[in-house]
Amino acid sequence: MIFVAFIHSYNLNVQIGGLNYLEPPYWLRFLESFISDGVCRVAVPMFFAISGYLACEKIGENFTWAWYGNLLKKKFFSLLIPYLLVSAFGILLVVVLQLIPFSRPYFNNFSLENTTLNKWIWIWLISPVPFQLWFVRFLILHFLVFPFFYYPIKYFKIMFLMLLFAFWFYIPWQQLTGLIKIEFESAFFFCLGLFFSIFGLDPCIKIKNSVLGVLFFAWIVWIFYRTGSYMKIDFNPYHVHYHIVGITFSGLFIFWWSYDFFQKFVEKNHWITANSTYSFGIFLFHEPFLTIIKKIMIRVLGTSTYSLLFIYISTPVIAILFGLYFSKFLQTYLHAAYLVLTGSRSEKTG
Repeated sequence: MIFVAFIHSYNLNVQIGGLNYLEPPYWLRFLESFISDGVCRVAVPMFFAISGYLACEKIGENFTWAWYGNLLKKKFFSLLIPYLLVSAFGILLVVVLQLIPFSRPYFNNFSLENTTLNKWIWIWLISPVPFQLWFVRFLILHFLVFPFFYYPIKYFKIMFLMLLFAFWFYIPWQQLTGLIKIEFESAFFFCLGLFFSIFGLDPCIKIKNSVLGVLFFAWIVWIFYRTGSYMKIDFNPYHVHYHIVGITFSGLFIFWWSYDFFQKFVEKNHWITANSTYSFGIFLFHEPFLTIIKKIMIRVLGTSTYSLLFIYISTPVIAILFGLYFSKFLQTYLHAAYLVLTGSRSEKTG
């Protein structure tokens, strides 16, 4: 969740009154891009891969339609219902903030006066105010077409993965299609997790710490080079895209191979262990709060270089803590609502 929060902590995309408001200096833009669009970028593909892996962890090659029907039923309550409710809450929050004269210029996701019914439905279902929900939306779509992933992987194995990878690698859709994103990246990593799960393979192979250290250092240097390429005025989007593919794919395996290190760290940190069951609640609730607190801090602290640096570093931490304690509040005082919003995850994980 720390990586996800930093992905959303960019100062570069802050808009007030519908206009780009901030122009950080080059070194700060480089730092933000290096962290948020470099190091942290591996988080979302990893979540897709883990979701795919867990989907078939118990059945392997023994898919049945009865099992699939039960899977869809579970995902209806654990993904679709939280998606619809949290998206509706995000709309309500922005409506309230737009009704307050002081805050209205800062929260202009849509115009209350000019938004049609079709637009409201589009925002609710397709383009939620808590924009992190796009991940949940794609997961829902992946589970709806699950058999079209499962059987090609089972019978064509690595060939099907190579096909998906080729689409992701050779077609930088975000540059070519604008708002219409065909996310081969998410499908590839979801299917990568399925591949390991179906055939009972362990992605977390053990590698010597010295080797991991070398790989991690090389990965960081690669991100540094890619960030520099992206910051050029005349950067080549295809060139940058190919580096993103390599950084994301290699980073996933580096973090997987570092599983033992992270597991030992978590086990030693009792605070993380005690609060790990709230991770989905933190994911659901950290936005749009992160954007709100960021804009408040910009208003209070100003837009000096070091103010923006402090805001960039502090707002993800504040948002994570807000998501955590808001989840705890709901679980304690509105337990039934919390279970519905999180798909009964606290009941499953203890």
